[in-house]
Amino acid sequence: MSRDVLLGVDLVDISRMERPRRDLGPHFRKTLGSGLHAAREAGSTVELAADFSVRESLIKAVGGRFPGMSLNDLRPDDPGTGTGYGEYLLLSVAEQMRQTTDFCLSHRGRYLLEGPTAVHAAARMGDQDGARPVGYVGWGERADQLVSIVIVINESPTKDADS
Repeated sequence: MSRDVLLGVDLVDISRMERPRRDLGPHFRKTLGSGLHAAREAGSTVELAADFSVRESLIKAVGGRFPGMSLNDLRPDDPGTGTGYGEYLLLSVAEQMRQTTDFCLSHRGRYLLEGPTAVHAAARMGDQDGARPVGYVGWGERADQLVSIVIVINESPTKDADS
């Protein structure tokens, strides 16, 4: 069965990230941020929670861990380079989440899926000539919790730019 959109959601208690951050320091940051925000310097506990939650949402969106999957297959991209459809879907889901849970997705990002992860995601959605899987990500915090949502679509500049 092919799908046009893959969705992953994760919820994490921010305080769960404090102890590993404190005890493991930069090693924890490097391991957790691999493929996500590794370029950032040692971040706050909230940033670590966001990286963890986004990573888990991406794993869920592509159907779970599979042989050959690597977080290095997930590369942050400039959100402004998207075609609009993925951003529209993310904003629609974010508004529904805000209305039903009071979580506001205050941060957004865009990730290019590469390597085996891209192949796996494309197969789950149905291969489309010239399209590549792209993840649109939103996350936000409330009290001691952080939620993230990832929407993965096959994005083709010629098709999606007109959507």
